[in-house]
Amino acid sequence: MVRPKKVYFAGKVNHGGGYRGKLLGNPRVMSDGYKTYHIGNYAIDYHGAFAISCDHGCFHGDGDHGWGFGNVDYECGQFVDELSNGASVKWDVATTKPHEDGVYVNGYFSSREDLVKRCFNQIQTCDAVHAYIDSFDCYGTLVELGYAAALNKPTYIVLAPNVSQDVSILEKDELWFVKHTPNIKSIKYDGGETFIHTDLLVPSSVEESPSAFRSRLKF
Repeated sequence: MVRPKKVYFAGKVNHGGGYRGKLLGNPRVMSDGYKTYHIGNYAIDYHGAFAISCDHGCFHGDGDHGWGFGNVDYECGQFVDELSNGASVKWDVATTKPHEDGVYVNGYFSSREDLVKRCFNQIQTCDAVHAYIDSFDCYGTLVELGYAAALNKPTYIVLAPNVSQDVSILEKDELWFVKHTPNIKSIKYDGGETFIHTDLLVPSSVEESPSAFRSRLKF
């Protein structure tokens, strides 16, 4: 049996998972950094990034991921923990970590440094990188793509409708430098809300076998 190819999904980390949550249909996937998740019919697994901004609720309740342990009352910007002796301890998250910039990995609030290390490790161990660009301020995504280029990871880029409609990008070919980067296999414009580069999921013909599909993508 052929091992599923691991694809790292780059892009902004947004509340509720952003495009990854919509693509996978379940934001919880991205808060579990110890698993990979199968996508589509061609042996492709989700291999990161595993992070959700401000969880996706922001909090679900006892036993769920987020900051929840025991009976807690959690809202954006604060955390109240009921200790075993019945006392309550409250933190103003802004004094410890900027909550709006926090991320959840493996069910726990993770530091920025830890997230970067995890993402770099996932890019190192993936077979290919997919990036969905839906904003011009995707600073972290630029680093992800640069790191993938340094490792010569096959990379597929999708530009969201709100970005691809920019006349300067379409008419002036401002992505020429990106297009000529050796590891960039393809750049496509998303005409709707597919969220994923079609080359990663759709075979060139209905008769194409999974092995031929992987061979065509060259990863």
